[in-house]
Amino acid sequence: MAIIKSIESTVLESNIEGFIERWQGQDDGTERVNYQLFLTELCDLLVLPKPDPAASDTEQNSYVFERRVDIKHPNEKLISGIRYLNQIA
Repeated sequence: MAIIKSIESTVLESNIEGFIERWQGQDDGTERVNYQLFLTELCDLLVLPKPDPAASDTEQNSYVFERRVDIKHPNEKLISGIRYLNQIA
């Protein structure tokens, strides 16, 4: 059993190092272009579910990359905005 845990730990460490190496230094203005790929790979690395496809009914978009939201300011002005990859419970 200890050998299996050691192998799993080595594989996980290798995956983490590969992920960091792949994404390190990506500060040339391409963050917005690559964020969905980055987050998908991060979900895989952390063994987390990937975001769902977005639906036209924003009420159904509880775990998506981008969700349209309306923000009501104190002066009653309504402004449209976007929330990025956060789960809404």
